[in-house]
Amino acid sequence: MYKPGVGGVSDPELIPSSRVAPRYPLRARWRKLEGKVILSAVVEADGRVSSVKVVTAPEPDRGLARSAIQAVRKWRYRPALLEGRPVACHITVVVNFNIE
Repeated sequence: MYKPGVGGVSDPELIPSSRVAPRYPLRARWRKLEGKVILSAVVEADGRVSSVKVVTAPEPDRGLARSAIQAVRKWRYRPALLEGRPVACHITVVVNFNIE
């Protein structure tokens, strides 16, 4: 698996129109819980997101991690490139939850 910026691998680029905002879980909103969820994921060579895992999340998370994962799985990227060819790579995604 490749890592962007290492060995000539370019960064994958998020396609802005695919960026689905995560749903703010009611349990977290009622408790005015804010914070960030950090995820590890794979951007496949076709731009899909897979293997999404939680690195860190607020405790108690009250559904924030699940909501972040569900949103990020819907995102699409222009894939990372190595020598002009699309390749799968690891990324880190930060999803912020703030009550406005």
